[in-house]
Amino acid sequence: MWSEACSSVCQRDPSVIAAFESPHGRVALLLRQTLTPTSEAMACWRKETSVGAWTVTANLRAAGLTSDVIILQWCSSRLIADVVAHWDCTYEGDERRYAQLVETVAPSKTSSW
Repeated sequence: MWSEACSSVCQRDPSVIAAFESPHGRVALLLRQTLTPTSEAMACWRKETSVGAWTVTANLRAAGLTSDVIILQWCSSRLIADVVAHWDCTYEGDERRYAQLVETVAPSKTSSW
């Protein structure tokens, strides 16, 4: 379950753009890295997302989070759009970057995905 301690972890981590919680308690993290890396950037993207995901997940676990954690950068566009449309946004750190990333998978935040 998401808590204020989890929000504090995300506030301290510049790689976290947003966090979402499903009705069943799963957590999805949207990191700063692109959702659609080019083939030339793939190796760097994998390293950056892995380091960011590992770090923030470890810190969230230390803050008491026991839920499953999904990294949206590693999910299909359809799943990302579903999470954004239907899960509760429990943390939003960078509104502009959030909008840029979400626009790549859904025409608008209010679409009927």
